[in-house]
Amino acid sequence: GAAYWYILLLSPPFSMMPSAALLPGEPMWAVAPDTLSEVVAESTDFFFVLPLLNNLGINFMQAPDVHPVSLGFFNACEAYALLLLPLLLRQAKKRGTSTNVIPVWSAAMFLTNAILLPYFAVAKSEEGTASSDDGSNAPLSPAAERAFGIGGLAVGALSVYWTLAANPELGGSLADRVSYWSSLVALDPSGGGSRVTIAFLVDAALFYAWQVWLMGELADEKPEKQTSVLRFVPFAGLALWLL
Repeated sequence: GAAYWYILLLSPPFSMMPSAALLPGEPMWAVAPDTLSEVVAESTDFFFVLPLLNNLGINFMQAPDVHPVSLGFFNACEAYALLLLPLLLRQAKKRGTSTNVIPVWSAAMFLTNAILLPYFAVAKSEEGTASSDDGSNAPLSPAAERAFGIGGLAVGALSVYWTLAANPELGGSLADRVSYWSSLVALDPSGGGSRVTIAFLVDAALFYAWQVWLMGELADEKPEKQTSVLRFVPFAGLALWLL
């Protein structure tokens, strides 16, 4: 948890401390206006709702222009975080964890593993502390879990399309998009990589680790599912497990 916070969120930028810089881009405490504007724009286009409404001619608010590769990847990561809620609730109920999962997950939808990593540490220390009549971490109903699975798959599929083909006037050809992605994830601290994108890439890898771990721990709760296979299929395996 401390390494995540320092390397991704707090480590100094190359422009201020070249010898201590670990990643390109800026930390939270020195974020550039352009980076902040990018994050706000991506959040405004959350789950593609506003761009899709604009495409349908509903223009009460104009979606900000965001490169489709950045927006597609952002929303794919957000969809992955969405899919984790049913697992977190099931684990909390099974272990008797007293911390209320819903507020933690709600914050993690935007602060991702900066919230989840400390939560898992706290939850481990709280095992067996929840009272028997505490319903705050009750698992979702089967219908609600299916809705999460369907919603996650829908946003995930749309994210793939958006990344590869949407808005050609902004994203260009497939080759242009691959080149743009490569520039975003370049790790040279003195280069032009995006710390925001690198952080989301780390988040996606950690979400997959949580998927493998939590689905393995909860396999006995859905014996009819092929958990031994689905838990190792990133994103889609979790969504299908919830259906």
